[in-house]
Amino acid sequence: MPTRIFAASGNSGKVYLVGRVGLDNPGFDVGAFAYTGTFRTERHSAAGEGGLLLFRRVRLRVWHTGGFDATVKIFVDGAQTQVWSTDVEVDQSILFSVAPPVTVGPDGGFETILVADLEARGTYLDIEFALDITTLTGIALPESAEAGYREIRRGVQQAAETA
Repeated sequence: MPTRIFAASGNSGKVYLVGRVGLDNPGFDVGAFAYTGTFRTERHSAAGEGGLLLFRRVRLRVWHTGGFDATVKIFVDGAQTQVWSTDVEVDQSILFSVAPPVTVGPDGGFETILVADLEARGTYLDIEFALDITTLTGIALPESAEAGYREIRRGVQQAAETA
């Protein structure tokens, strides 16, 4: 997955581009030193291009040493999923508040699985995970993302041709 990682300086409020390995879009408020790290997956098209899936669930695995708040947004075919709120359809944003671990593993951290339910039909799915640094009391590293789905129609597969 070609994405970027940024490093933040704690005493200057600056964010530095380090490479292309993990973090998509950092944002910060220089006056308050409030950072937000936004991670976005690549498109996941399990049935192939042109296929049709019913997406049911998303699971995010996060390794952490402290508590944190995170917001998850799910996009199906490029559009953010919707939910009903007071008789109006609005963009779905799921807030997770994770407490610091009581016990830790031999690596010094704990693995938490965040689960979000949805019901959306489409060809591909991508997930956005935004970590609010002001609520972070340790380290939080997103490890993996999985999608639960039911295949409705398989995509058309075309064999390679040689001349």
